Amino acid sequence: MQLMKVMGKIHKWLGLIIGLQVVFWVFGGLVMSSFPIDQVHGDHLRNEIQSKKLNVSAFYPIVELVTQCDFEVKGIVIEDGFFGPQYRLTDMQNKLHFYHAKTGLVIEPLTETEALTVAKKLYSGNGKLLSQTLITQNSTEYRKRIPAWRVEFDDSESATFYIAVDNGELMSVRNSMWRIFDFVWMLHIMDYQQRTDFNSWLLIIAAALALVISLSGLYLVYKAFTRKH
Repeated sequence: MQLMKVMGKIHKWLGLIIGLQVVFWVFGGLVMSSFPIDQVHGDHLRNEIQSKKLNVSAFYPIVELVTQCDFEVKGIVIEDGFFGPQYRLTDMQNKLHFYHAKTGLVIEPLTETEALTVAKKLYSGNGKLLSQTLITQNSTEYRKRIPAWRVEFDDSESATFYIAVDNGELMSVRNSMWRIFDFVWMLHIMDYQQRTDFNSWLLIIAAALALVISLSGLYLVYKAFTRKH
């Protein structure tokens, strides 16, 4: 009987401390499992651009390009960019450098006009262009390469395209469903700033306390069913 009282107190007080977070976990799991992930990623809002077959023989010699670089090259990727084939070079500090594959010239930073061209070409929704902004800092909504162009559309989903300045690559598509998903994800992993760390001590402690609540609750249920009347 004494153990049952102790378990009852543990269950009650820990429930008061961590109970709301448990609700967030259950609610978050329900929401995130209910949202189609392709719609969260905004796949339905973007046009798929068919990649062209790359004629490598017509490209600027990569050996000459590497020789001309004023940095040590760690990696090389050939890809079909929005404005044509390009070389993506990575230096020893993991910084990216982009060059036109046909000429070997540096790809200049994307202008506002070019960014709008990319966004309009890739956007498959029925909204009109609302605004465009050059961003130089990451936020909870965009956590990839900067600087980037933020292009918004006035559709029902508040679609937003993020386009990298360095090569015109579409980095992210955000919409209302993604923003709800991201907010719920923040509550779920208990990272209220970056929303990316699911190994924090706060989450581990909360999960451990929730486990104690569950075990104490199971004990109380077991004792309730096995108690002699």
